Amino acid sequence: MDILGHIGSLVSLNLYVFVIQILNLLILMVVLNFLLYKPLLRVFDRRKEIIDENMKKADGIRSKAAKKAEDAARVIVEAKENSRSVIAKTGKLLDSYREENLRNIIMENEQRLKERLTQIDSMKEEIRAGLEKRRAVHEKMLLEKFL
Repeated sequence: MDILGHIGSLVSLNLYVFVIQILNLLILMVVLNFLLYKPLLRVFDRRKEIIDENMKKADGIRSKAAKKAEDAARVIVEAKENSRSVIAKTGKLLDSYREENLRNIIMENEQRLKERLTQIDSMKEEIRAGLEKRRAVHEKMLLEKFL
């Protein structure tokens, strides 16, 4: 018990010191509240406001990006539809050009055929005329021989 008695004599409860310590603690809490705790709360509140603003901006940017993506998809669909219609029109136009070219080629061939037939007819006439002359000459020679 000697040791406990010795420790008990070292630790004593003095009411005056205890009240001073409590007042000191309260003053320290008030000072720290104004100097440290409230400024930290303001910093945290500002950071929260900044984060909230940035989140709102990010949401706005996301919605704009989604809208732009939808617009881009719509433009792509419209472009595909336009390209299909242009291809169809081009195909029809090519078909009409082909038909027109075929008609022109047929007309040119018919014209050439007519020219060739005319040439053939004129050559026939020349050959007939030549044959008629020869026949006349041969008839004359035969008549002279028999007479």
